[in-house]
Amino acid sequence: MPWLKNNINMKETIKKVFPISILLVLSIEYTRDYFRYLRHSGVLAFFLAGESKLLGSIIADYHVVEKGLTMPETRLGFGKDKVLKLVALCEKYIKKYDKTNKQLIQAVAVLEEYEEFHVERNHALDPGLLARIKALKLDVDSLCPSKQVKVSAEAYFNSANASFDQFSRSRRSVRNYTTQEVSREALINAVDLARSAPSSCNRQASRVYIYEDKETIKKILELQGGNRGFGHLANKVLIVTAELGASHGVFERNMAYVDGGIFAMGVLNGLHFNKILACPLNCYFSSWTDKKLRKICGIKNSEIFVVMISCGHAPENFEIAQSYRYPVEEMITFK
Repeated sequence: MPWLKNNINMKETIKKVFPISILLVLSIEYTRDYFRYLRHSGVLAFFLAGESKLLGSIIADYHVVEKGLTMPETRLGFGKDKVLKLVALCEKYIKKYDKTNKQLIQAVAVLEEYEEFHVERNHALDPGLLARIKALKLDVDSLCPSKQVKVSAEAYFNSANASFDQFSRSRRSVRNYTTQEVSREALINAVDLARSAPSSCNRQASRVYIYEDKETIKKILELQGGNRGFGHLANKVLIVTAELGASHGVFERNMAYVDGGIFAMGVLNGLHFNKILACPLNCYFSSWTDKKLRKICGIKNSEIFVVMISCGHAPENFEIAQSYRYPVEEMITFK
């Protein structure tokens, strides 16, 4: 019975190519990832609330307001829905937890700056919103004024050739660029400097795509969606990817993201060294957006999107989001 023999041979081939044990372990590991993310992330915060999830939402939302305050042409009354949501989150945090958390205090300070920004420009905000911001200001302890950073191009790049500690602290995400062309030489040098980034077993899975055509850049950034107010100023867009083919074992399923992320930081440092302003843009896409972007960008399915980077030359003066950072003591645990 030839068909039976062929069927048996096919099964044996499948077992050799896809050992059942590997498929089983892979299923278990991805299932564990799924439930860990579902339980501990903020995806189901409505059902599984927690302080860290609430605080994460507060930080993300106040940073959106910070970014709005630093836009090249900030629109009066911007982000009303986001501001209302931020106010509600702060009220909820105070009610459930405490008034002394530094990120909570920073959020309220940003709300105060948002209010002052509009007062200075004689733009009337909703009275109800103003009343709730006032109540928050009275409620929190040790409120320090928030002020987005105004800087000149000369001052910003003053540490581009300094010692590493000064260089590292001087690089910030910037969302304001001139129309001056960024040279290919500068971009190549920036990527070249990133080649020293470590990768698992030196597999070097990271790749960089550089987009120069303005119409293509427009289409890419429209799909990315997180560049409103400044994306149209980007002179070039870089996309860092990582090749999945370099990952072999079941437990290397996140390797491409880790190695790609480390490499992307090297590219950002390389751009800063070449005195090019840059802002990383997330690549958290739905499968539909992923498919559409691959078609526009010409990126194959075996590569995962790690991060986009908008970049350009610096105007004479610009603003940078304050972006409060945790003290190092709060980030380290000795065991």
